[in-house]
Amino acid sequence: MLDRTRIDQLLRLIDLLNRKRSGRLRLSYNLVPSIIDWTDRDDEVTCLPFVKYENSGAEKSYYNSLNVPRACKNAPLDTTEELLFVRAMTPQVFEDIRNYLTVYGDGEVNINSAPQRVIESLSEEMDAALAKMIVDRRKFRPFGSVQELRDVPGMTDSIYHKINSMLTVAAAAPQQYYHVVSRANVDGLRCTAEAVVRRSTKTKSVDVILYKES
Repeated sequence: MLDRTRIDQLLRLIDLLNRKRSGRLRLSYNLVPSIIDWTDRDDEVTCLPFVKYENSGAEKSYYNSLNVPRACKNAPLDTTEELLFVRAMTPQVFEDIRNYLTVYGDGEVNINSAPQRVIESLSEEMDAALAKMIVDRRKFRPFGSVQELRDVPGMTDSIYHKINSMLTVAAAAPQQYYHVVSRANVDGLRCTAEAVVRRSTKTKSVDVILYKES
């Protein structure tokens, strides 16, 4: 069954990013059903009836027709970089959207660390001013609970009840994930190391989930 709440959030995020693209090619709504088809287990092309345009995904027949054919994974993503294999995801689009997506965690949005645009994408009633108010509030004092959002100026009961089940705070999360990037330049030789690490808030242990150098 499709998770309509998460789908709508991703569609809103695409809208927010398209507003900032300054004449560049816009992100396509086709990304959403295409991601669904890349990760689900069936070979049926997803069509989102509540999206008026660009509402078709891609399954095995599409990927087999490419100049360099590849299999449709039909399994969850292991890394965000894997999105580069998905229909409608170009390197330029990926650079625009990668910092707002993750394959780690339990799907809840951490209001103490989420980018402002991710917060704004939580509800159609959430505007840029309220999202910024939340970000400014956590800079002053991190949220100790999701309920503290009620004290943020501009937060209405309607917005709160629509988004509270999608949220978490750092203190409540059993695991935290961090994306670490280190760059070095020595005598013209450049190296970049990236890692995704997982920290347990209970045991304080840190595990490396992904590491790569380029």
